[in-house]
Amino acid sequence: MVNQTDPYDRRVLLTSDKGDGMTFEPIHKEIGTDSDSDDPVLPIGIIDDDGKWAGLRKSDLGGGSGGAVTIADGDDEALGATTDAESSSGNGSVIAILKNLRTRLGAIEGYVDGLEGFTDGIEAALTTVIGHIDTLEALLSTISGSVDGLEGFTDGIESALTTIIGHVDGIEAALAGTLTVQGTVATTSSDGAHVAIGAITNAESASGDGAVIPILKRVRTLLSGSFAALADALANPTVAAFGAFAHVFNGSTWDRIRGANAAEGTSGTGLLGAGNLIWASGPSIWERWRSISSMADGTAGGNAGQVGPVLSNESTFDRERNVVARTLLSSAARTATTSSADQTNYNHRGVAVFLNVTANPGGVETLTVSIECKNSLGVTYNAVTTFAAITPAVNAQYIFVLYPGTTGFTATTGMQVQPIPLAARTFRVTVTHSAGGSWTYTLSAQLLL
Repeated sequence: MVNQTDPYDRRVLLTSDKGDGMTFEPIHKEIGTDSDSDDPVLPIGIIDDDGKWAGLRKSDLGGGSGGAVTIADGDDEALGATTDAESSSGNGSVIAILKNLRTRLGAIEGYVDGLEGFTDGIEAALTTVIGHIDTLEALLSTISGSVDGLEGFTDGIESALTTIIGHVDGIEAALAGTLTVQGTVATTSSDGAHVAIGAITNAESASGDGAVIPILKRVRTLLSGSFAALADALANPTVAAFGAFAHVFNGSTWDRIRGANAAEGTSGTGLLGAGNLIWASGPSIWERWRSISSMADGTAGGNAGQVGPVLSNESTFDRERNVVARTLLSSAARTATTSSADQTNYNHRGVAVFLNVTANPGGVETLTVSIECKNSLGVTYNAVTTFAAITPAVNAQYIFVLYPGTTGFTATTGMQVQPIPLAARTFRVTVTHSAGGSWTYTLSAQLLL
């Protein structure tokens, strides 16, 4: 054991040397008072360069208030407090400098993030460029194929030109030795052999004999002026004449031949001596002869001919009729008196009216059928006859006959007859209801000869 004396003579520190370095042995604490300071002396010390123990005062460890200690450059730096402001200059406590370093690292982090986004944009752009390069590569491949096809096409053209050149060479060989003759070349030969062509100055051959050119001149003369515009009343030709259409002679001149359609409404110029035409003396023209089936009612009759059953009404002509069936009233529910539309009687003497009832109101209601003629002024109707009232059953049919020369009667079988002629050109049939009940029926007629 070595006794070391405290410089302040307040306590003794015991140390021991065990061969592996100096160690401190624990001793009890003593607190003394320095004559130069009221600060307590702690039993803590260090061994100085002379191997002596040096005790440390509490004041040697700092003021204890957290304040900074001024030290020389290169020595230890004060840590500072957490509330120290950031040092933008880089001088000050460790905490102030660290705060500034944190700010700068944050800015650097922002720069790094921006740089990362920029590199991402570059990467996307490079991807697009690579895609364009791939497209360009495919396009160049297509162009290469087209160039190959064009090369094959030009080879075909070259082959065709070679063939044409061969044909031209063959024509040249065929024409080799051909004699070109100018002027007149005459040959004497038997009939059927080659004939002299002649010269363009040769005179026309009136006889038709000679070289080819004089004969052609004669043909031209014969044909010259012989074509004329086709027209009616042409004189008999005295020279050769040609026409593309036939003419017919009218006794003194020639007219173009007409068909029946072209002759309609004309005076008959160019008509052949046959055809179904009829002369209308009034307008002094020819008209096509119509068949009765094609002639409508109310025509003037000028082209009807004097055959066929047509009758005059003193204004126009009408076709003669056979028995004619007409619908006067279609099936419907009716609650009041109803009349048919006006009917035209062309050439009939009587009429048979048919009433077919499919629904009735029941009870004692009746229906009365009457035939009414319209006067010539077309103003009023007068009843030719009124048949007896009936109380029809459902699905019952009733017949009302108006015809001259018959015996009038009222039959229980549903038929009534009146011996009266249908004495008017315009007539109608009326069904009178006795009350307002609903009836459903149809009304038809047959005009009798």
